[in-house]
Amino acid sequence: MLMPKSRQDVCLVSMPDSPVAYPPLGLAIVHTILSEAGLAVKTLYPNLWFGDLVGTKRLRILRRAETPDLAVEWLFSGAAFRGDVPMRDVFIEKLIQRNARLQTCDRTEVFEVFHTLRAEAERFVDIVAERVLEHRPRIVGCGSMFQQHVASLALLRRIRELAPDVVTMMGGANCESEMGKVTHRVFPWVDYVVSGDADLLIAPLCAAILDKGRGIPTAELPTGVYGPLHREAGYPAAGAVAAPRASLNSINEARLPNYDDYFEQLKGTSFGDRILPAISFESSRGCWWGEKSHCTFCGLNGPQMSYRVKDAPLVVDQIEELYRRYGTPNFFAVDNIIDMHYFDSMLPSLAERGLPLRLFYETKANLKRRHVKQLSTSGVRWCQPGIESLNTNVLKLMGKGVSAAQNVQLLKHTRQIGVNVQWQSILGFPGERDEWYAESAVFIPLLAHLQPGGIVSLRIQRFSPYHIRPESYGLDLRPSDMYTEVYPLPEADLAQLAYFFETRDAFDAAGNLIHPPIPDTPGRNAYRQEILRWQILWAKSTPVLQYDDSGEVLRIEDTRPIAPKRHTTVEGLGREIMLLLDEEASARPHICKRLSIEKGVAAAAVNEVIDALIDAKLLVEIDGKIVNLVLAGPVAPMPISWSKLIELSDRTTDAEAELA
Repeated sequence: MLMPKSRQDVCLVSMPDSPVAYPPLGLAIVHTILSEAGLAVKTLYPNLWFGDLVGTKRLRILRRAETPDLAVEWLFSGAAFRGDVPMRDVFIEKLIQRNARLQTCDRTEVFEVFHTLRAEAERFVDIVAERVLEHRPRIVGCGSMFQQHVASLALLRRIRELAPDVVTMMGGANCESEMGKVTHRVFPWVDYVVSGDADLLIAPLCAAILDKGRGIPTAELPTGVYGPLHREAGYPAAGAVAAPRASLNSINEARLPNYDDYFEQLKGTSFGDRILPAISFESSRGCWWGEKSHCTFCGLNGPQMSYRVKDAPLVVDQIEELYRRYGTPNFFAVDNIIDMHYFDSMLPSLAERGLPLRLFYETKANLKRRHVKQLSTSGVRWCQPGIESLNTNVLKLMGKGVSAAQNVQLLKHTRQIGVNVQWQSILGFPGERDEWYAESAVFIPLLAHLQPGGIVSLRIQRFSPYHIRPESYGLDLRPSDMYTEVYPLPEADLAQLAYFFETRDAFDAAGNLIHPPIPDTPGRNAYRQEILRWQILWAKSTPVLQYDDSGEVLRIEDTRPIAPKRHTTVEGLGREIMLLLDEEASARPHICKRLSIEKGVAAAAVNEVIDALIDAKLLVEIDGKIVNLVLAGPVAPMPISWSKLIELSDRTTDAEAELA
């Protein structure tokens, strides 16, 4: 006879589609806070169970759809909204039209996978609800980020039907500001919604719910929390952001996450021995660059841009404690951007601990070689540097605060030192000009030995300047057409709920694309084709462009397809120029001035040699800066990509071997 599970005050739930290889940080922090407050807490990870349901083959097809196109949200739409949102093939048609990677799959198979998973999602929600209720919780709370919203709504609706006395709650990025308010207003089975940082409010809120249930007066609810009585009394507003949110001023107060339940449940999956789990951690919230110059396309920080950073010793201690507790060396920083002071504090301290760690961090692209060396020394094997374009004019439209020359220089540093970079070129910005892309396409073949990025079209996000001030950019926005196939709501409600938006003139009345996401023009096509060739080249074999310095002569090996010669020697003034530019790009006048002072060489002679090295395709001039493309041999090996690390694979040891 099975013994009943212990009664929980709170069950926290991570619904699909959260990555299976690393658990969400927010729920793990809330778990710690509630446990320390004396509440009985259990965190459940149905996103892991969903991996078992879907299977590796179908999961790979599902992953070919981009997040903004809401494929996983659609799968759970029938379970959440029943007959109000019938399954229509038009959604799958739109999905294929918008996602080039799905177009490479067998069309019949794509339809079969999505039909099957949509039907299975309803049964899956029933199973999850039953497993949650086995713990006899008094409160069930779901975290919602990216494509977790509809699955969470489906679960909470089923919980309400099966156990009406259980209080339901949602929080997370999809509940920020007015998204949280409209979620609470239009879905009555959700009792409480938390908008913003829950660190300081969640324990007293849950204690009050355990005492008063759904009857907490609105005046007693913390800022950023919507409760059942708001539906009668009306909702608070907070100026331009439309709805208030909670905020944690010092994240030194943020608690250490508790991942015990994740690792326990991972062992019970069919794929637990085929992934390398990673620990999600944070060392900052907000964005220090966004405080200075909000990137026009970015909405990741919601209405709370202010940068708050943890003290360096605290970060190092917490990383070590998490490593000792869970034994996995892989760590994923959820920070939007690393604090530049960490290069002289946190990262050296972490390196001194001597732990066998492998970390992922997001950075700004203006890093010097010393910064990249410090990342590597401290175990940061992967970074996402926000490169986003190889054209300075496009970068200016974004407000990135870097140039194309700096981005190329960073690609050189990371390839030299062996840090794997994730980056994407984003195309389709308001005001961009086709000739800009044509100009950049010319020098992309020179970069074949550096790590290629991807190509994506601009997706307009809530909270971005494009969304906040669309008229300033000549934009007429509406919620992405995909939302109408997912939610049974009018456009006015979708305008408050949606995170992704599109221009009204890009689609016809049926939701079909009139204008492609990336305009079909000569310059953009050339840029895109060169990026694709670069990717294909790296998939086959990594080209080499590196030198060996004898002290007098640079002996250069060059296996790029564009190389004039496989072996070249550079000596004399050419060698001096290349070594001068080894770490950082520089303008011609600066190079000439320095060599005039140090070597007594005339500017005309310097420029003549620079031109010869450009003709030899060893240097490139971008926006008036001369970049030395040649790496210093030997070049460090490159780790596998982060995405491959966290994907389900047939043999974990394959990935381990590549990382060794």
